[in-house]
Amino acid sequence: MHEHLPALAVKIAKMLSIQPEYVVTQPAELRILGEMSKADVREFAKVTAGV
Repeated sequence: MHEHLPALAVKIAKMLSIQPEYVVTQPAELRILGEMSKADVREFAKVTAGV
């Protein structure tokens, strides 16, 4: 697991509590997610969104 993934999850969850979607545009965030498999990103999204 990437060391910054928990912080990214908190940031995304906080944004999703305010608005219905969050678009990742920051290079560091894109790099973290880009290092993950599609299945891992999908699971991360489900957990982060509380689905």
